[in-house]
Amino acid sequence: IIDSSGKLEQVKVIKNIQNSFESNIQLPQTYNHKTAGFSISYPDQWEVIENSEQQQPPGVLPDVHFVDIANFVRLEVEENNGWTLEEFQRLRIETNEDFDLNEIETFDAVPGFLNHGSGLGFEKEVDIFVFTTDKWAISIVFMLEPLDKEIGHRIVYEMIASIDTD
Repeated sequence: IIDSSGKLEQVKVIKNIQNSFESNIQLPQTYNHKTAGFSISYPDQWEVIENSEQQQPPGVLPDVHFVDIANFVRLEVEENNGWTLEEFQRLRIETNEDFDLNEIETFDAVPGFLNHGSGLGFEKEVDIFVFTTDKWAISIVFMLEPLDKEIGHRIVYEMIASIDTD
């Protein structure tokens, strides 16, 4: 039975997406951020939206979104004003009143911090990965719902592992 809002059909689509990730998460698509000089892989059939029409403050590049149904990943890139990774972490996460931080993980392969929490106006789980290069300070915001938590976390870790700054 499908209700008037089509919710049952949406549940079927979500289950199909979950099943496609259950056995082996693959990120066959790669986005190259030419200005900031890094690439990141993302799940097949997700759409990439470059927000080039928006006016940005000086030193801030337009956001890039990866979207699929209710799942959302946003790349935020701004000039690194001499910040260390720890300083950028403090500026981006610890002073953000809209984000309730629960846990921080440190990464070595792509030196950065993965921040687990909630908020940002969505009142649901949000992960934010921050890292810096000599020229850029980058944060990646992950809002992966309604995917199963385990699948969502695996996508986050696989996307972070795919970052190439060379």
